[in-house]
This record gives sequence, structure tokens and C-alpha cells, in this order.
Amino acid sequence: MIEKAQAENCFDSYYLALHAFLNEILDGHVRADNIDEIDNKYIGGGFGFSVEEVEDGRTIVTWVDEASSAWSAGLRPGAALTEWKSKPSRVAVEEVSTALAGPSATDEGRQIKKLQYLTRAPIGNQVKIAWRGKGSTVVSDLTLIAYDDDGLSLKKSYPNSVLSDKLRNLYLGKDDSSPAPKSVVETQILQGNIYYLRLWAEMDADLQGTGTAPSTVELVRQAVKQANEQGCIGMILDIRNNMGGLDEMAAEIFGSFYSTRSFYEYQNAYDPDTNKWILGPIDNQTGEIGLYIKPAHEQFTGHIIALINHKCVSSGEGIALKIKNLPTGETLGFWGTNGSFGLVGVGPGAKMPGGITVYWPTGQSLDEQKNYSTG
Repeated sequence: MIEKAQAENCFDSYYLALHAFLNEILDGHVRADNIDEIDNKYIGGGFGFSVEEVEDGRTIVTWVDEASSAWSAGLRPGAALTEWKSKPSRVAVEEVSTALAGPSATDEGRQIKKLQYLTRAPIGNQVKIAWRGKGSTVVSDLTLIAYDDDGLSLKKSYPNSVLSDKLRNLYLGKDDSSPAPKSVVETQILQGNIYYLRLWAEMDADLQGTGTAPSTVELVRQAVKQANEQGCIGMILDIRNNMGGLDEMAAEIFGSFYSTRSFYEYQNAYDPDTNKWILGPIDNQTGEIGLYIKPAHEQFTGHIIALINHKCVSSGEGIALKIKNLPTGETLGFWGTNGSFGLVGVGPGAKMPGGITVYWPTGQSLDEQKNYSTG
């Protein structure tokens, strides 16, 4: 495909081929820069509604733009989409390309993106759908034309409709008008004396513009101290949309939940200078290889549930795994985590034609037997 694009001197075809190729690599850390001008030619239009799939396989309308022709025709949230372009909705969903949405590490993640991008098309494209209202047996036909909705249908799909992705978008340099979190760590005491702790990432960030990034580890330790002082009977650790960060910080955070020294991971990193894999990290004082959880001064030992979704990625998935491994811990979510628990280097990536940069992971997280851990 790339050779054909080069022979035809067609940059759009090259761009689509590159993204299609990367989309075959099952790792959420793999990505390439998107060019909005090209993306909008293919997925710039919406039809005024979003869909999700429910357990019995039906495709359900979850949001309808009240200013759209879909709304004017009577389409409402809760309706079942039965056909799309004269094909059963399930078949139509399976045929959706997610190349411009970026790689998915799991079948589940790819299915979520297929549902999100079913209702995206070039502006002006026409689609005929069949739908059945909630609680009704009457099937209605409707013809819709894709219009420039500024990506609204994507913003109205889960989890974007529920959770801000501002921190991730700031990191990636994407436009996002939603407010940023006030802190990487946010807390609240809920009814029933349950402690709520939101952890957006495993990194320090100056989200208040003070010029100094507060310690995320210290913020977690302060939260645990408060939970213990208040006698909280349980904790909800919200790591939905957790964008990851430093595994070393994740291990430090777990010092507030593990009362004994525990193994966290080996890091198997590729060294391009020697063309070899190097096992680490290495403790500078003891020479010991491996990353370990070291108990902090104080731990929360009550029941803890980690809330997860498919935008919980990388070291955030390490948080989910270690919570699940606690005797008092478990995870809860509509879907699993991203499935991309690898190591990302700080290199510049590969500079490609057209000013595109391609990024990929540079190492593996290994378990205590030095095997690649899938969680």
C-alpha cells in the first residue's frame, strides 16, 4: 500500500497506509501523529448520534443531538439500531475501520472503537439506517447525511461522555476545551465513610500553574493518612482514564497499601546502542535487580476497589493489577484495562514523511519468573 502510494505520489494514501499498518500492532503505546486535515476527509462528519453494544449483542443508541435531523425524525437514546447501510448492525460494526483511531491492544478495545467510529464518515456522506424505538416492535427507516459536528459523536461516547481526558490530551498536545483536573490526586469522603481517591497518572504535574509540581506519591500518602484518621471502612481508587507514567512511582504508591516488601516487576529494556536487552532496574546501593514495593510509614488496609476502564493504560494497569492482588482488593469496570503494560522510553520516535512521528514501547514488564506478564 505504501509502495502504491509512493508510485502515485499520493500523500493521503501513504498516511492511511501507515496508520493501517500501525493498527495491526496490538499495543496501545504504538501511535503516530494524526493530521486533522486528512482525518476530516474520512471521519470528519457525524450523523447526530452515538451507539454502544449491550450484553445480548444489540447496538443501542446512547445519545442523540437534539439539533440533528436524527432527533427530528424521532430517534432517541435507548433505540436499537437494527440496520446500517442495509446490513445488520452487528455486521456493519465489525466492518468499521479503526485505523485513524489508533492501535488497540485487545479485541475489547478495538470493539469499543468500532462502535465509536461507526457513526463517523466524510461530510456529506449519506447512510440509510433502520431502528426500533425502546420497548417497541416497529422498525423505522431513516436516511441521514453526515455533517460537520466538530467530533461531537466521539465526545458523547463512553468514556468521553462521562470522564474528562484533559490530562492525556494536554500531554499529547491535542485540543481540549474541558477543564483540567485540579490535581493528579483528588480525594473525597463519600457517604458511608468510604474514601474516594482519584489517581489520574503516575507522574508529578503542576496543574495549578504554581511553578512547582507537587509529589504525587506524597499526595497519596496524605490521602491514606486522612482515610485512616477518619476511620474509613473502605476505599474507592478511581483509575479510569489513568494515563500511566512511571513504574517506579507506581511501586512507591503501593508502599501505602502493602505492609510487607513485595516484588513489583523486572524491566526488560532494549538498548539500541548495543542491540541487546538489559534487565533492570538496578538498585544503586545494593546492586539488586528488580523493582520492589517498600512499605511506607502508614498503610490503608481496609477493603479497596479500583475502578477501571479501557483508557486505564501502562503503569495505571500496574496499579489495577497490584490492587487485585491484595487480599482486600478487587477491580471493577464495564471493560478491562487497555492491555498495554509496557515501558515507554523518552526517545524522539521515528520521523516519517510529512512531519509525522511514530512512537512505540521500548521495553517489557516481566514478572518474578522473568516472564512477560499479561495480568
